[in-house]
Amino acid sequence: MDNLEETGEPLLNKDLSIKYICFECLDSGHIYTVVGTELGDFGVGNAIDTLVRDDGERRKIRRSKLYKRFGNIKKIPLFYGE
Repeated sequence: MDNLEETGEPLLNKDLSIKYICFECLDSGHIYTVVGTELGDFGVGNAIDTLVRDDGERRKIRRSKLYKRFGNIKKIPLFYGE
């Protein structure tokens, strides 16, 4: 049983909306929090999201790249009972 890998879900819904504000990437083990979104004129697929990693690194990533980069995540509850 030790060799079973934990499988998660993609970060984005089919309409490219973000499922969870705080999540763990099961591929890298890092925890990320979405702290901002900049919408452009060309729809949500071109939105730029700002993520903060558990080590403090900030990244701005286009929504279409999030779909490819975070395909195996697990929700991290922000509040008790969530």
